Amino acid sequence: MNGSHDSHKSVKFGVDGQQDLQLEEVDITIVVDSSFVYPSYKSVKDKEIKEIPTKLVFHYKCDSNRCEFPMTVLKESMYLKSCGIKETTEVIVHTIDSNQQLFTARQCGGYIFQAAGKSLVLIQNDSVVPNDETCFGFVDLTKARRRLIHQYEMNKLRSAQAERMPTGQKTPSAVLNGSWTSAAIGTGFGAAAMLGTLKFLKKI
Repeated sequence: MNGSHDSHKSVKFGVDGQQDLQLEEVDITIVVDSSFVYPSYKSVKDKEIKEIPTKLVFHYKCDSNRCEFPMTVLKESMYLKSCGIKETTEVIVHTIDSNQQLFTARQCGGYIFQAAGKSLVLIQNDSVVPNDETCFGFVDLTKARRRLIHQYEMNKLRSAQAERMPTGQKTPSAVLNGSWTSAAIGTGFGAAAMLGTLKFLKKI
């Protein structure tokens, strides 16, 4: 997943061990965002962070404009591939990179990725010196992968249902892509509004 972010863009991507999936980027973003929790550094520093192998600690830095994530390093990591989590990790880091304000990339101390009950990957923010209250994004890769696949299957089902409806009953969004972000949420509440709402809710 490369290139600039376009919330209406349909993206084909792989999640480890699965066929290629195709979703709109807004769907991917919503699934990934809702998969994260944000524990404080003091609650993860003595276990989750310590158990991550050094070879699976990656780094990003932020300046006044944006944060630069190590996408090339992740793509080339044989250690990620050997753990069976390379593609899912890439999808999630790309999503964070494309939505840095939503995922509070500058303020986070980093992101911890867990799989099979173990913390396996740390994407560390080298621009932050964490104190006990610094938040770290925490995601279970196995659950995130399942949710992405579920969203893909639900979109396929909605698209198939829309195709079977009489022509006069089809909504434009259902005909185009079966995406719940437009069809199920309501008229006039599209991808940009959904992402804006997510950003607002994270400030409450």
